[in-house]
Parts: sequence; C-alpha cells; structure tokens
Amino acid sequence: MIDESLSLFTDFGEIGLDFFIKDPTLKEIPVIGSVLNIIKLSANIQDRLFVKKLKAFIDNIDKNIKWKEKFSNENECKKISTKLMYIIESADDEEKLEAIGILFNHFINGEITKDEYFYICDIIKKSFWPYLKTIYKINKDRISNDGSEFDQDQISHLYSLNLFDYSGMTVAQLDSEHKTIKKPGSIILSINKFGDILRQLTRIIEEEKSSK
Repeated sequence: MIDESLSLFTDFGEIGLDFFIKDPTLKEIPVIGSVLNIIKLSANIQDRLFVKKLKAFIDNIDKNIKWKEKFSNENECKKISTKLMYIIESADDEEKLEAIGILFNHFINGEITKDEYFYICDIIKKSFWPYLKTIYKINKDRISNDGSEFDQDQISHLYSLNLFDYSGMTVAQLDSEHKTIKKPGSIILSINKFGDILRQLTRIIEEEKSSK
C-alpha cells in the first residue's frame, strides 16, 4: 500500500519525488505511510504545495526511532496520521513544519504526551512564526513586559498564545515630586510548561542553523 501511495508522486519530480521513493526508511514509519495513504484518497492529490509541506515535515523526523513498537495499534496510527495531515496542510511557514517535525520526535520518545504534542502544534499553527521563534532568547522564567529587555509586541503575542501566565504588575514610578509618571506599571509574566517546551524547541532549531 505504501508503494502504491508513493507512486502518486511520479509527476512531482522537482519537489521531492526522489525523497519519497528512494528513502527506504520511510517504509518503516507507519504514521508517514498512513499519511501517504490518506493523500491517495484526497481530492487535493495534485496539490504540489502539500507535497512540499509533507517533505519539510519528514525531513525533521528521526528515522532511527522504533516506530513499529510505538504505533502497533493501527486505529490509533490512522487517527494520528489524519491529525498530522490537517496540521501539515494548514501550516503557513516551512519553519513551523520543521518545529512540528522535531517536536514529533519528542512525542515518539515519550517526552511529551499525544495531547501535549497536538496542543503545541496548534499553538505553532496559530502563531506569527517570526515572533514565536524568538522565545528561545528569553533566558528568564519571570519577566516584566515593559520593553526594557524584550520586545513588547513579541511578548504580548507569546502571552496571547498562552505561553506565559499572568503573575502581577509592577508599580508605576513617579518623578521626585510625585506628580508625573516616570515609568508606567507593566504586566509581570511567568513562562509556563508549554512556553518552556517551545523555548527549548526553538533553541534546538537555532543551534542547528548556527552549526550549518
């Protein structure tokens, strides 16, 4: 069935045909095989952009993981594959797919649960990626969004994605005569579990780019 699915891409040469056909390790990945089977049934089978997106995701999958042991339940495998197909199709940035692929390895290794994986994927999908990927620069767990250390718009966006929790307000600073506000109060935010996961994830991506 996987071989039949791979044959669908014979007209897509320049966008990844060799990748799908020549990489024998793909046949050892049940989830990817199921995604390809779903594509076979899709009305959008000629969508070249989707194939490019799928390749961007697979490029970051660790093919040394024991996939068959992880996905021994065929029904569960198909459910995950279907969700992945929707996520891949809706991604609007190749770097998002890179992050989703790397994060998938952490899910397979049991470092995060299935629900946590798809929840974070949803955050990535909704995000403005140029802002989200800067979260790795935040080296503190508790910050004041006053613009002194980090860009306020970026932090506000991260907060809107529920990567930070509200932790109070700073007191406004007045001048010596207590008549004029010298510095307004600002919101204090604490990075939460999902913010920390994305901080580590974006740091991995940044480090890999720096090493190339």
